[in-house]
Amino acid sequence: MKKLKFLLLLSLIVNPIFGQEFPYNDDKKIEFKEIFELSDKLTKEQVLERTEKWANSYWSVPNLINKSDKSITYKVTDKSSRKVGLVVNSTFEIFYNLKVSVKEGKYKYTLSDFQVVEVGIMKYTLEKRIKKKKIKKFAWAEIQKLISSLTTAIKSGENDSEKDDW
Repeated sequence: MKKLKFLLLLSLIVNPIFGQEFPYNDDKKIEFKEIFELSDKLTKEQVLERTEKWANSYWSVPNLINKSDKSITYKVTDKSSRKVGLVVNSTFEIFYNLKVSVKEGKYKYTLSDFQVVEVGIMKYTLEKRIKKKKIKKFAWAEIQKLISSLTTAIKSGENDSEKDDW
């Protein structure tokens, strides 16, 4: 009975960390993507403009690798990444690509090509390091913070009272 209580308690502690499921694409690579419908008042030019403004404030040195009238792509590398935590006395950073694509009234973000760099050690794909609890925890937190910040920045300026009713 004591073992059962201990295992139950342990599962409650460990589950929030291991319960985070990273999405994988068809190539078995971690990839976050989501499509949003926006009000008719927000143009595709405004979405790209807000994305660019957000990138310039979110990263110290945004590394723009492609910009067109339909999308904007950033590669987050050592000059632009944010240090996200400590693992066994080594700082690690997460590098990735962010692409925001637009159509009238819609936008889609895609986060892909994740790399974990343990400073002074090596660079790994996130898929290979995801089993380390601390890396998984910090990667999840950083990615969720980035998604929230990006989507808020793009949507800011929309008037909530003018959104369509479901």
